[in-house]
Amino acid sequence: MKNVKKNNKGFTIIEVVLVLAIAGLIFLIVFLALPRLQRSRRDTQRKNDGGNLVAQLENYGSAHNGSLTGLTAANLNGTVAGQFKFDYMTANGGQFNDPQSGTVYTLALGTTTPAATGTFNISLGTGGTKCDGSTVTTARDIVVRARLESGEYCQSNS
Repeated sequence: MKNVKKNNKGFTIIEVVLVLAIAGLIFLIVFLALPRLQRSRRDTQRKNDGGNLVAQLENYGSAHNGSLTGLTAANLNGTVAGQFKFDYMTANGGQFNDPQSGTVYTLALGTTTPAATGTFNISLGTGGTKCDGSTVTTARDIVVRARLESGEYCQSNS
């Protein structure tokens, strides 16, 4: 009787299925994590924009003898020279757009957190509440609030 040597080259079906299952699991994890990472990136951009907004409001106050009283809702969202958004946000920081919708942020005077992303509520001077819940006490206090995809954001200059 002849010795027959088997020449087994290649993979078994079990090995192929196992590799495909592991690859599928990796793809599933990546696709589940990707939207969360995108939301986090957009929220980080909104927080950075909120910080820039506080800094530009302080610049506005410095340029107007320390007063923020000239800021009205119309002046905040102005798109022509002599108005806050045009002179301070767009001119100094380039685009001022929400990272999800691409639309220009809406700036609103108020003390509550906006109901939708893409809006910053701004409290200026006395009468509002700070991020920690205490009352705003000086005319130079600035509080900026925004709705994030993962919660709320609040930043103040004091």
